[in-house]
Amino acid sequence: MYLRLRPPKLLSCAFIVLALQALCFADGGRTPQSKLVAVDNDVHLHYLDFGGSGPALVFLPGLGSTAYIYSDFAPRFTDKFHVYALTRRGYGRSELTPTGYDLATRVEDLHGFLQAQGIGRAILAGHSIAGDEMTAFALKYPSSVQTLIYLDAAYDRNDPRAPKPDPALMSKVRESWHGGEQIYSSLEDRRERMKRMYFGVWSDSQEKNMREISVVNADGSVSDRTPSWVDSAILEDSRKQRSRLIEVKSPALLLFARQRLENRPIKLDRATRRSLIAEEDRYQKYFDGYVRGIRRSNFKITVLQNTMHALFLEKPAEVAKLMRMFLEENAR
Repeated sequence: MYLRLRPPKLLSCAFIVLALQALCFADGGRTPQSKLVAVDNDVHLHYLDFGGSGPALVFLPGLGSTAYIYSDFAPRFTDKFHVYALTRRGYGRSELTPTGYDLATRVEDLHGFLQAQGIGRAILAGHSIAGDEMTAFALKYPSSVQTLIYLDAAYDRNDPRAPKPDPALMSKVRESWHGGEQIYSSLEDRRERMKRMYFGVWSDSQEKNMREISVVNADGSVSDRTPSWVDSAILEDSRKQRSRLIEVKSPALLLFARQRLENRPIKLDRATRRSLIAEEDRYQKYFDGYVRGIRRSNFKITVLQNTMHALFLEKPAEVAKLMRMFLEENAR
Protein backbone atom coordinates (compact mmCIF):
# COMPACT_ATOMS: atom_id res chain seq x y z
CA MET A 1 0.00 0.00 0.00
CA TYR A 2 1.33 3.47 -0.97
CA LEU A 3 1.08 6.24 1.63
CA ARG A 4 1.56 9.86 0.62
CA LEU A 5 3.30 11.71 3.46
CA ARG A 6 3.07 15.50 3.75
CA PRO A 7 6.09 17.53 4.99
CA PRO A 8 4.52 18.41 8.38
CA LYS A 9 4.28 14.68 9.13
CA LEU A 10 8.03 13.92 8.83
CA LEU A 11 8.32 13.27 12.58
CA SER A 12 5.46 10.78 12.40
CA CYS A 13 7.09 9.17 9.38
CA ALA A 14 10.36 8.72 11.26
CA PHE A 15 8.46 7.17 14.14
CA ILE A 16 6.75 4.72 11.76
CA VAL A 17 10.11 3.72 10.22
CA LEU A 18 11.61 3.09 13.66
CA ALA A 19 8.56 1.06 14.66
CA LEU A 20 8.81 -1.03 11.50
CA GLN A 21 12.51 -1.61 12.12
CA ALA A 22 11.73 -2.74 15.66
CA LEU A 23 9.11 -5.15 14.35
CA CYS A 24 11.54 -6.53 11.79
CA PHE A 25 14.17 -6.99 14.49
CA ALA A 26 11.66 -8.76 16.74
CA ASP A 27 10.63 -11.03 13.91
CA GLY A 28 14.29 -11.80 13.21
CA GLY A 29 14.65 -12.79 16.84
CA ARG A 30 11.79 -15.27 16.48
CA THR A 31 13.05 -16.76 13.21
CA PRO A 32 16.56 -18.21 13.52
CA GLN A 33 18.97 -18.29 10.60
CA SER A 34 19.44 -21.80 9.22
CA LYS A 35 23.03 -22.40 8.14
CA LEU A 36 25.63 -25.02 7.27
CA VAL A 37 29.21 -24.97 8.52
CA ALA A 38 32.21 -27.02 7.39
CA VAL A 39 34.09 -28.72 10.22
CA ASP A 40 36.66 -31.55 10.33
CA ASN A 41 37.50 -33.00 6.88
CA ASP A 42 34.98 -30.63 5.28
CA VAL A 43 31.99 -32.36 6.90
CA HIS A 44 29.02 -29.97 6.85
CA LEU A 45 26.88 -29.56 9.95
CA HIS A 46 23.57 -27.75 10.17
CA TYR A 47 22.89 -25.20 12.89
CA LEU A 48 20.41 -22.52 13.85
CA ASP A 49 21.61 -19.05 14.80
CA PHE A 50 19.02 -17.41 17.03
CA GLY A 51 21.01 -14.20 17.35
CA GLY A 52 21.29 -12.20 20.52
CA SER A 53 24.24 -10.48 22.16
CA GLY A 54 26.59 -11.62 24.87
CA PRO A 55 28.46 -14.89 25.55
CA ALA A 56 27.86 -17.79 23.18
CA LEU A 57 25.27 -20.32 24.38
CA VAL A 58 25.21 -23.50 22.28
CA PHE A 59 22.39 -26.02 22.60
CA LEU A 60 23.03 -29.66 21.67
CA PRO A 61 20.10 -32.04 21.03
CA GLY A 62 19.61 -35.56 22.29
CA LEU A 63 19.94 -38.68 20.17
CA GLY A 64 17.61 -38.62 17.17
CA SER A 65 16.73 -34.93 17.44
CA THR A 66 17.99 -31.84 15.62
CA ALA A 67 18.62 -28.19 16.38
CA TYR A 68 14.92 -27.54 15.69
CA ILE A 69 13.92 -29.17 18.97
CA TYR A 70 15.13 -25.93 20.61
CA SER A 71 13.15 -23.61 18.32
CA ASP A 72 10.83 -22.48 21.12
CA PHE A 73 13.22 -22.76 24.06
CA ALA A 74 16.42 -21.15 22.77
CA PRO A 75 14.94 -17.66 22.08
CA ARG A 76 14.31 -17.29 25.84
CA PHE A 77 18.02 -16.48 26.20
CA THR A 78 18.77 -14.09 23.34
CA ASP A 79 18.47 -11.05 25.60
CA LYS A 80 21.71 -11.97 27.38
CA PHE A 81 23.43 -14.46 25.07
CA HIS A 82 24.21 -15.17 21.43
CA VAL A 83 22.33 -18.44 21.05
CA TYR A 84 22.99 -21.34 18.68
CA ALA A 85 21.68 -24.89 18.30
CA LEU A 86 23.79 -27.49 16.50
CA THR A 87 22.66 -30.73 14.83
CA ARG A 88 25.22 -33.54 15.12
CA ARG A 89 26.41 -35.30 11.99
CA GLY A 90 24.08 -37.86 10.46
CA TYR A 91 20.87 -36.12 11.55
CA GLY A 92 18.57 -33.61 9.92
CA ARG A 93 20.44 -31.47 7.40
CA SER A 94 23.85 -32.28 8.83
CA GLU A 95 25.93 -34.46 6.57
CA LEU A 96 25.46 -38.22 6.70
CA THR A 97 28.95 -39.73 6.71
CA PRO A 98 29.92 -43.42 6.59
CA THR A 99 31.95 -43.07 9.80
CA GLY A 100 32.60 -40.49 12.51
CA TYR A 101 29.98 -41.33 15.13
CA ASP A 102 32.41 -42.16 17.91
CA LEU A 103 32.60 -39.78 20.85
CA ALA A 104 36.04 -38.44 19.96
CA THR A 105 34.94 -37.40 16.47
CA ARG A 106 31.72 -35.84 17.75
CA VAL A 107 33.79 -33.76 20.17
CA GLU A 108 35.98 -32.59 17.28
CA ASP A 109 32.84 -31.69 15.31
CA LEU A 110 31.76 -29.43 18.17
CA HIS A 111 35.24 -27.93 18.42
CA GLY A 112 35.24 -27.29 14.67
CA PHE A 113 31.88 -25.55 14.92
CA LEU A 114 33.08 -23.22 17.67
CA GLN A 115 36.25 -22.41 15.75
CA ALA A 116 34.27 -21.68 12.58
CA GLN A 117 32.08 -19.24 14.52
CA GLY A 118 35.07 -17.58 16.15
CA ILE A 119 33.85 -18.61 19.60
CA GLY A 120 36.70 -18.77 22.09
CA ARG A 121 34.66 -19.85 25.11
CA ALA A 122 31.10 -21.16 25.14
CA ILE A 123 28.29 -22.14 27.44
CA LEU A 124 27.21 -25.62 26.39
CA ALA A 125 23.70 -26.89 27.12
CA GLY A 126 22.91 -30.43 26.04
CA HIS A 127 20.08 -32.92 26.36
CA SER A 128 20.38 -36.65 26.95
CA ILE A 129 23.37 -38.23 25.15
CA ALA A 130 24.75 -34.76 24.38
CA GLY A 131 25.94 -34.86 27.98
CA ASP A 132 28.62 -37.38 26.95
CA GLU A 133 29.85 -34.95 24.29
CA MET A 134 29.89 -32.02 26.70
CA THR A 135 31.86 -33.92 29.34
CA ALA A 136 34.43 -35.17 26.84
CA PHE A 137 34.71 -31.70 25.29
CA ALA A 138 35.21 -30.01 28.66
CA LEU A 139 38.00 -32.44 29.55
CA LYS A 140 39.82 -32.04 26.24
CA TYR A 141 39.23 -28.31 25.74
CA PRO A 142 38.72 -26.87 29.24
CA SER A 143 39.73 -23.35 28.20
CA SER A 144 36.93 -23.35 25.59
CA VAL A 145 34.21 -23.92 28.20
CA GLN A 146 32.60 -21.22 30.30
CA THR A 147 29.91 -23.35 31.92
CA LEU A 148 28.02 -26.58 31.23
CA ILE A 149 24.29 -27.25 31.52
CA TYR A 150 23.19 -30.89 31.53
CA LEU A 151 19.52 -31.26 30.60
CA ASP A 152 18.84 -34.74 32.02
CA ALA A 153 22.18 -35.61 30.47
CA ALA A 154 24.57 -36.35 33.36
CA TYR A 155 24.32 -40.13 33.57
CA ASP A 156 26.84 -42.94 33.73
CA ARG A 157 25.55 -45.14 30.94
CA ASN A 158 27.86 -48.01 31.91
CA ASP A 159 27.47 -47.98 35.68
CA PRO A 160 27.49 -51.67 36.74
CA ARG A 161 25.41 -50.71 39.80
CA ALA A 162 22.51 -49.47 37.66
CA PRO A 163 19.56 -51.91 37.71
CA LYS A 164 18.84 -53.50 34.36
CA PRO A 165 15.19 -53.06 33.31
CA ASP A 166 13.15 -56.13 32.45
CA PRO A 167 13.05 -56.12 28.59
CA ALA A 168 9.68 -57.90 28.38
CA LEU A 169 8.10 -55.55 30.89
CA MET A 170 9.41 -52.39 29.24
CA SER A 171 8.35 -53.62 25.81
CA LYS A 172 4.81 -54.06 27.12
CA VAL A 173 4.86 -50.61 28.73
CA ARG A 174 6.16 -48.96 25.54
CA GLU A 175 3.48 -50.67 23.46
CA SER A 176 0.73 -49.28 25.69
CA TRP A 177 2.46 -45.93 25.97
CA HIS A 178 3.25 -44.93 22.39
CA GLY A 179 2.92 -47.93 20.14
CA GLY A 180 6.30 -49.60 20.43
CA GLU A 181 7.63 -50.44 16.96
CA GLN A 182 8.45 -47.34 14.96
CA ILE A 183 6.47 -47.85 11.76
CA TYR A 184 4.34 -44.89 10.65
CA SER A 185 1.62 -44.92 8.02
CA SER A 186 1.73 -41.12 7.61
CA LEU A 187 3.04 -37.90 9.15
CA GLU A 188 -0.23 -37.67 11.06
CA ASP A 189 0.35 -41.14 12.48
CA ARG A 190 3.87 -40.22 13.54
CA ARG A 191 2.66 -36.98 15.10
CA GLU A 192 0.01 -38.75 17.16
CA ARG A 193 2.45 -41.41 18.31
CA MET A 194 5.00 -38.80 19.31
CA LYS A 195 2.34 -36.83 21.19
CA ARG A 196 1.62 -39.96 23.19
CA MET A 197 5.34 -40.43 23.85
CA TYR A 198 5.50 -36.84 25.18
CA PHE A 199 2.31 -37.33 27.23
CA GLY A 200 0.35 -34.80 25.20
CA VAL A 201 3.03 -32.12 25.20
CA TRP A 202 3.35 -30.78 21.65
CA SER A 203 4.80 -27.52 20.39
CA ASP A 204 5.95 -25.81 17.23
CA SER A 205 9.52 -26.91 17.94
CA GLN A 206 8.46 -30.56 18.19
CA GLU A 207 6.53 -30.25 14.93
CA LYS A 208 9.57 -28.75 13.17
CA ASN A 209 11.84 -31.39 14.62
CA MET A 210 9.50 -34.20 13.58
CA ARG A 211 9.46 -32.94 9.99
CA GLU A 212 13.24 -32.52 10.03
CA ILE A 213 13.84 -36.16 11.04
CA SER A 214 11.19 -37.65 8.72
CA VAL A 215 11.07 -38.76 5.10
CA VAL A 216 7.68 -39.21 3.46
CA ASN A 217 7.76 -42.19 1.09
CA ALA A 218 5.89 -42.50 -2.22
CA ASP A 219 3.06 -44.44 -0.55
CA GLY A 220 2.65 -41.77 2.14
CA SER A 221 4.32 -43.81 4.87
CA VAL A 222 7.04 -42.17 6.93
CA SER A 223 10.59 -43.32 7.59
CA ASP A 224 13.42 -41.84 9.62
CA ARG A 225 15.69 -39.55 7.65
CA THR A 226 18.67 -40.98 9.52
CA PRO A 227 19.48 -44.67 8.95
CA SER A 228 19.15 -46.78 12.09
CA TRP A 229 22.81 -47.78 11.94
CA VAL A 230 23.81 -44.22 12.91
CA ASP A 231 21.90 -44.47 16.22
CA SER A 232 23.42 -47.92 16.73
CA ALA A 233 26.96 -46.66 16.08
CA ILE A 234 26.59 -43.87 18.64
CA LEU A 235 25.03 -46.14 21.26
CA GLU A 236 27.60 -48.88 20.70
CA ASP A 237 30.42 -46.37 21.16
CA SER A 238 28.67 -44.99 24.26
CA ARG A 239 28.73 -48.44 25.86
CA LYS A 240 32.52 -48.45 25.53
CA GLN A 241 33.00 -45.16 27.35
CA ARG A 242 33.87 -44.78 31.01
CA SER A 243 32.00 -41.93 32.69
CA ARG A 244 34.37 -39.06 33.50
CA LEU A 245 31.74 -36.59 34.67
CA ILE A 246 33.28 -36.12 38.11
CA GLU A 247 36.58 -35.06 36.48
CA VAL A 248 34.95 -31.93 35.01
CA LYS A 249 36.29 -28.76 36.64
CA SER A 250 34.03 -26.23 34.89
CA PRO A 251 30.96 -24.88 36.71
CA ALA A 252 28.07 -27.14 35.76
CA LEU A 253 24.32 -27.21 36.26
CA LEU A 254 22.98 -30.75 36.37
CA LEU A 255 19.23 -30.86 35.89
CA PHE A 256 17.69 -34.30 36.31
CA ALA A 257 14.16 -35.19 35.24
CA ARG A 258 12.71 -37.88 37.45
CA GLN A 259 9.45 -39.44 36.34
CA ARG A 260 7.79 -42.61 37.52
CA LEU A 261 5.93 -44.12 34.61
CA GLU A 262 3.21 -45.63 36.82
CA ASN A 263 2.12 -42.03 37.54
CA ARG A 264 1.67 -41.26 33.85
CA PRO A 265 -1.56 -41.93 31.90
CA ILE A 266 -0.47 -45.30 30.50
CA LYS A 267 -3.10 -48.05 30.41
CA LEU A 268 -1.67 -51.13 32.09
CA ASP A 269 -3.20 -54.22 33.67
CA ARG A 270 -2.71 -54.65 37.43
CA ALA A 271 0.07 -57.21 37.18
CA THR A 272 2.06 -55.07 34.75
CA ARG A 273 1.54 -51.98 36.89
CA ARG A 274 2.77 -53.81 40.02
CA SER A 275 5.87 -54.96 38.14
CA LEU A 276 6.48 -51.44 36.85
CA ILE A 277 6.21 -49.98 40.37
CA ALA A 278 8.76 -52.51 41.64
CA GLU A 279 11.05 -51.61 38.73
CA GLU A 280 10.72 -47.90 39.48
CA ASP A 281 11.41 -48.49 43.19
CA ARG A 282 14.65 -50.30 42.35
CA TYR A 283 15.75 -47.52 40.02
CA GLN A 284 14.81 -44.78 42.50
CA LYS A 285 17.11 -46.31 45.12
CA TYR A 286 19.97 -46.44 42.62
CA PHE A 287 19.26 -42.92 41.32
CA ASP A 288 19.33 -41.36 44.80
CA GLY A 289 22.70 -42.98 45.49
CA TYR A 290 24.07 -41.97 42.09
CA VAL A 291 23.19 -38.30 42.61
CA ARG A 292 24.78 -38.32 46.08
CA GLY A 293 27.94 -39.82 44.60
CA ILE A 294 28.49 -37.18 41.90
CA ARG A 295 28.08 -34.09 44.07
CA ARG A 296 31.02 -31.72 43.64
CA SER A 297 31.68 -28.12 44.71
CA ASN A 298 31.50 -26.93 41.08
CA PHE A 299 28.24 -28.80 40.37
CA LYS A 300 24.79 -27.44 41.08
CA ILE A 301 22.31 -30.33 41.04
CA THR A 302 18.53 -30.02 40.83
CA VAL A 303 16.08 -32.90 40.42
CA LEU A 304 12.74 -32.03 38.81
CA GLN A 305 10.19 -34.53 40.10
CA ASN A 306 7.31 -35.82 37.95
CA THR A 307 9.04 -34.55 34.84
CA MET A 308 9.65 -36.35 31.56
CA HIS A 309 13.09 -36.78 30.00
CA ALA A 310 12.53 -33.84 27.61
CA LEU A 311 12.27 -31.51 30.61
CA PHE A 312 12.75 -28.31 28.60
CA LEU A 313 9.68 -29.21 26.53
CA GLU A 314 7.41 -30.09 29.44
CA LYS A 315 8.54 -27.37 31.85
CA PRO A 316 10.25 -24.69 29.73
CA ALA A 317 9.64 -21.77 32.12
CA GLU A 318 10.99 -23.63 35.16
CA VAL A 319 14.04 -24.98 33.30
CA ALA A 320 14.80 -21.56 31.81
CA LYS A 321 14.57 -19.95 35.26
CA LEU A 322 16.99 -22.48 36.76
CA MET A 323 19.39 -21.96 33.87
CA ARG A 324 19.26 -18.17 34.18
CA MET A 325 19.90 -18.27 37.92
CA PHE A 326 22.90 -20.53 37.39
CA LEU A 327 24.28 -18.43 34.53
CA GLU A 328 23.94 -15.23 36.55
CA GLU A 329 25.77 -16.84 39.46
CA ASN A 330 28.59 -17.92 37.16
CA ALA A 331 28.82 -14.87 34.88
CA ARG A 332 32.43 -13.97 34.20
